[in-house]
Amino acid sequence: MAIQYNLTAIELLQTLGYTKRTGQPELENFEKEQSIQLPAALSEFMSLRADIDLMSTSDIWQIPYFSYIDIEERIEEDAEYWEENPDDCEGDEFYEFSQIPKEQWPERVSNYLQIGSDYAAGVVNFGIDIRDLSQDNPPVYLLNEDNSICDWEPLYDTLTEFLLCIMGDVLCCQDYHTAPKALEQNGWNYEATEYPNTEQAAKALQQHSIDFSALESVHAYGRDISYSCCYDSECHTLYWFLTEPSLCKVYKISKNQ
Repeated sequence: MAIQYNLTAIELLQTLGYTKRTGQPELENFEKEQSIQLPAALSEFMSLRADIDLMSTSDIWQIPYFSYIDIEERIEEDAEYWEENPDDCEGDEFYEFSQIPKEQWPERVSNYLQIGSDYAAGVVNFGIDIRDLSQDNPPVYLLNEDNSICDWEPLYDTLTEFLLCIMGDVLCCQDYHTAPKALEQNGWNYEATEYPNTEQAAKALQQHSIDFSALESVHAYGRDISYSCCYDSECHTLYWFLTEPSLCKVYKISKNQ
């Protein structure tokens, strides 16, 4: 058997048949308007995920935008209120930003390219520091709406880890059961089986020649679980593994013959 380990998020989409870069023109326009170049992995992933049902409830957007836009829009929305209620301005971060030139905003917080948010609740945004955009595989940060707009927290060391987690959440149906229907409509069978631990899962999958020691996992943000995957190219079967402290779920996604 030809088992492929440690596929990237882009390779996963392509393996599942999503090979058309339908979002590329819009992304190219965004890059031109902003005078930037997106990391290649982000650009390709967003181009592939555009307008496909599988990713309709995922935590990554089709088109990114910068965090300074949020600040500018909030200042514009609250300007009249501040004028009528000057006593309420004290301690308002957005008011404080309105009182300094935009050129000085980087002294308070960098401008983040926001690439997604938690689809379920929309209380956190994910972003890449504009200063890191020249990197091939930049880190990803998180901003919680309950925190200061300056408190972007490190989330993943690399963009590829973040994208892989996005795919794990989707394919393992962590918040929504979008994947089974979308994949079945695209010619795939979707099965999920639970085991008490990875040892039991490995034993059950011995017949498929899967080497569990070759799997590299990525931790899911906000959850005590990790994901890993491999692909049997001869049988056209993708295996996803969701590991919890006392549970291992195996998702078998196989192409209809």
